[in-house]
Amino acid sequence: IDHIKFQLTGDRCSLIEDINTGQEIKVQFNIKGRKFERDGNTTYFTNLDAWKIEASGNSLSDMSSDPQANDYLPF
Repeated sequence: IDHIKFQLTGDRCSLIEDINTGQEIKVQFNIKGRKFERDGNTTYFTNLDAWKIEASGNSLSDMSSDPQANDYLPF
């Protein structure tokens, strides 16, 4: 399972309160990027700013026990 970090700030922090560990969720988000330069080095940062989180009926443990759970992958 890949883990992806979404950012919740300000009043949006409450979006995660009703979500349980291991629960599958659907996240709607904006992608934001910025460039940071220091001492001649350039680094790029990408943030995934969540603005809506919905719980699904599945848990991640349920999906991992199903051998066909990852059949939705396009490759």
